[in-house]
Amino acid sequence: MNAEKEALLGAVIGLCRAAESNMHRVSQNTDDILIKALCTLGAEGEKEMGLIADRVKKEKQRLAPGCAGCGSPCGRTEDASLRDVTAGEEAAVKAKTRLINKAVSTAKALAGGRVEQKGRTAAVAFLYRSVFAAGMKNRQADQIFATAGITGGEKI
Repeated sequence: MNAEKEALLGAVIGLCRAAESNMHRVSQNTDDILIKALCTLGAEGEKEMGLIADRVKKEKQRLAPGCAGCGSPCGRTEDASLRDVTAGEEAAVKAKTRLINKAVSTAKALAGGRVEQKGRTAAVAFLYRSVFAAGMKNRQADQIFATAGITGGEKI
């Protein structure tokens, strides 16, 4: 994964972290930015990766406006690093990777209009939960899947 993709992934996780505690601020625009960013992560050679990362960060600041200038940051809405995703037990890393891959494919389906309107709300909610879970540190695979709303070791 190149540096731009790493930065975008970290920003997307940060956006989902901010959304998790500020769902009342999440809008259709937030959903669209998340979907576009995940589609960009799944694309090869995306030229606008930096621009998309900037849009993600601006939206995160809109969701959690006090966090950007906080004098004692708690880390709750910070962007993730690739290490957040790749560190830990092998099963946990595999769970995070599967969630990110599933989020990318779900975002592509949403962007391509391949999700029925009645399933769109659930699909978008899955994006937020799964990306949030992929940024979790020091968790086991079952905890990561549970945060994403997947129980019983279901295949994704």
